Amino acid sequence: MAPVKLKIFKIVLLFMLLLSGNCVFAIKDRPQELMTIEENAKLSIADCLNIALHNNPTLQKYKYNWMIARQDLSISKSAYFPTIGAEAGFSKFYGRTDGYSYSSKDFPSVGVTLQELIWDFGKTFADINMNKFNVIVAKYAFEDMSWVKMYDVKVNYYKVLAAKATVEVEGFNVKLNERNYQRVKAYFEEGIRSRIDLVNAEANLSDSKVKLIEAEKAYKEAVVALNNTMYVMNAPDYELIETDSFNISAMTPPTNLLSTNYNDISDNPSGIDDALLASSVQQTDYMGGYKMPEFGYTFDECYDLALQYRCDLQVLKQTVNVMKESLKVIKRQYMPKLTGNLSYDYDRVNSINDNSFYIGLNLKTSLNPLKTKHEIDIGKIKVLRAQVEADNKAKDIYFDLQKYFVQMREYERQIPIMAAKVKQTMENLELADGRYAVGLSDYIELQDARAKYNNAQINYILTVFNYNIAKTKVEQTTALPPNGMEPEDLK
Repeated sequence: MAPVKLKIFKIVLLFMLLLSGNCVFAIKDRPQELMTIEENAKLSIADCLNIALHNNPTLQKYKYNWMIARQDLSISKSAYFPTIGAEAGFSKFYGRTDGYSYSSKDFPSVGVTLQELIWDFGKTFADINMNKFNVIVAKYAFEDMSWVKMYDVKVNYYKVLAAKATVEVEGFNVKLNERNYQRVKAYFEEGIRSRIDLVNAEANLSDSKVKLIEAEKAYKEAVVALNNTMYVMNAPDYELIETDSFNISAMTPPTNLLSTNYNDISDNPSGIDDALLASSVQQTDYMGGYKMPEFGYTFDECYDLALQYRCDLQVLKQTVNVMKESLKVIKRQYMPKLTGNLSYDYDRVNSINDNSFYIGLNLKTSLNPLKTKHEIDIGKIKVLRAQVEADNKAKDIYFDLQKYFVQMREYERQIPIMAAKVKQTMENLELADGRYAVGLSDYIELQDARAKYNNAQINYILTVFNYNIAKTKVEQTTALPPNGMEPEDLK
């Protein structure tokens, strides 16, 4: 083969390889590093959301689906790019050329072709539109899964705050029962109270310690669940910052999840100063400063926002468009395809160079009419099915939003009542405690007052937690960004 022709052949091959590898070079072949938590860090809800968005492998899968959809769009657009072909050949002839002697001759050849789509009556255009909508669907699917994972984090964040406050309550309850036990023990030793009061005081103290252990266990489980939603392994001790809607100030320090060093609380206290009034241990009402922020949307406003911003609804709406464009592609199979062709061939035979150019137009079609007819019918049904799914999703959103909105408003009404009940039961405990100290009431009345106060605190925390969960569900159903997050944070 002539050196010049071989060089041309190499250039054509290199050009084709560069075109085929252009997209591959842009894809990262290494997974991103996971975000971690520093020792004794104080995390806001926005910090936890950012960690979860970065670390969640499910979101990475949806992001890759989005990337694949964009590559599919690029592939469909490439139909308008010319198709380049190249070939090179070499043959050697052995035989008699003059009837008497054998000889050999070389026959090199090089060919280059160029084919360009001119018009296919909208088939490629409809395919491009279909892939454009597929990109939109993949993007909305990624954002919808991001919302789902973020609200999972938010729910577990509130669970940790509620569990932490419950540990605080149960810890104070243990201290209250320890003081009460010391007082009853002193009364018993002086013969003022019977042994049954002492036994009951010991039993109530043990019961309060069991509840404290259960509360600490629930707190650790809540932290584990939050770590799970953030996909943080070997998380160190850290502390969560209260939110605007869950600002109960619990002072319980972070708990080491895997620690086996526990304080032995099984024994009764050896001695406590000033145990005359056991209720004095809880004179500080650490829940009294709670303020519930106002939710700034009506139900109708939330539903309008949901119809506009709910990603899963937008996925279904865009699926309708995808099915319509897919139907166009099927219908246009009846249309022919017009292409332009350009080719160059070089041959060398018997020392004679043969160069040829070819330019042509081709109009071509091929289809099975009966098969295409049934494919069109299926395409129409798929459009109707997609529309029904989108309509049903809009109705489901309405009823879900209505349910969560009613729950949120009811808990809003309960919170101030539960706060008042905490104060009332605290006052009742102080009165019962004082009456028992001076011998005007029995132990049953005192323990009933103590149990009511402790239950009122737990129920108050539970009501605040339920309000925040209902509010979170309203925000999720409406597609409102969580605290500290904006829609562009998902990009």
